[in-house]
Amino acid sequence: MFAVALNYARHAAEAGYAKPTFPLVFTKFPSCLAGPRNDVTLPGDSVDWEVELVVVMGWPAI
Repeated sequence: MFAVALNYARHAAEAGYAKPTFPLVFTKFPSCLAGPRNDVTLPGDSVDWEVELVVVMGWPAI
């Protein structure tokens, strides 16, 4: 899975970065995916949060 960092100006400013002039693309581990009814375990007492939207486009393989 590929993701884009700092993809809007307000988020870049909040993180203390300048708005990038080109997309900052990085990969994520498959274990980062969760379904709509999966439990999500938080790793500690204090965590920052972020919401990602993933769209899978394709057709069934036959």
